[in-house]
Amino acid sequence: MTEGTAAGLLPLPFVRADHFEVVAAYVEHFYRAGAEPPAAVRAPLRYADLYDLSPWEARYCVRHLLRLPQLLGRRGVPYDLAVEAAWLRHGAWVDAMGAAPADGIAAAPPPCFTTEEQQQLAQRLLALVEVATRLGVAPLQSLCAALVANLLVGQPEAQVRAVLAPPGGRPLAPFTEEKRAALLRQHPWLDASAA
Repeated sequence: MTEGTAAGLLPLPFVRADHFEVVAAYVEHFYRAGAEPPAAVRAPLRYADLYDLSPWEARYCVRHLLRLPQLLGRRGVPYDLAVEAAWLRHGAWVDAMGAAPADGIAAAPPPCFTTEEQQQLAQRLLALVEVATRLGVAPLQSLCAALVANLLVGQPEAQVRAVLAPPGGRPLAPFTEEKRAALLRQHPWLDASAA
């Protein structure tokens, strides 16, 4: 036992306590005896995977990963079980995140997130991807990565750069033709036109 470490506690300096709680809730649900396995979120992202999450997983995304109650509270929108049911119905929470909702699945998309809200969501989800990766919780890693992808897919390049910009930092530089050519020279298998 090291100094400052109480018996029975495992120090995880790379994990914020609030992020660990989110991962712990997921692990407790899916890794208890007799639990159903988590939904398969495949790579590359398929929107149907997010719409096909179990009711528990969709609620987990809304409450813990996206923290919609807090986000809507900052907008002055009251959040209760009826509001949550509306967000969960037909995958409305999926549509609100992305710029390209799946055809014919959502009845009426709710208001989209602002760029600042998308930035906060992306930073939180990317941090959770890292925690899930380090702790070996692959299904949660895939779920968080799919949610980040859903935030970005269908967005114009400038919006993607704005969403992924570090908080308080400079926006990401544009992806120029020169950078693309250098990337394809380094990793030629990425060039879909060569196939």
